[in-house]
Amino acid sequence: MFEDLVRLISHSLNSLIARRGTTVELYVQKCPGEDAATGISGVDYTIRIDGQTPVTGTTGNDGKITISSWNLARRCIVEIFDTEYEIQNVPLLEPDSTLEGIKRRLQILNYYQGSINSSMDLETERSILNFQADNPNLRIDGVAGTNTKNRLTSAVGL
Repeated sequence: MFEDLVRLISHSLNSLIARRGTTVELYVQKCPGEDAATGISGVDYTIRIDGQTPVTGTTGNDGKITISSWNLARRCIVEIFDTEYEIQNVPLLEPDSTLEGIKRRLQILNYYQGSINSSMDLETERSILNFQADNPNLRIDGVAGTNTKNRLTSAVGL
């Protein structure tokens, strides 16, 4: 299990980012999830970390970008698709048994853009419904039951 999760500060690019030590793996995908077939390959990118020389590259077959030797205290920008995205360290996630944990996972997967709190509102329900609709074999009811929670946790990796 990862010590921390790193997330891309954007609501327009689907991604999953995991940190192991000081290496960050960013997966650029057509849609959120773990399926490598959704990775976007052959896309040019530039990584800029404060105080370091910019690094350029092209995404691999699985859409992966690896950021090595990143000091989490420094600002990190990934430029891809002619847009800049800031990467930010996020502490361990709230438990998936709480509404905060469900909202945080939906936010990481770009289904939810609201506040992380314990309030169930229409935006949260719509986010859950959209996630359920995009994931086969989940009951589409807007309720984060056991199967939905398990799928969210699996999709985020925590």
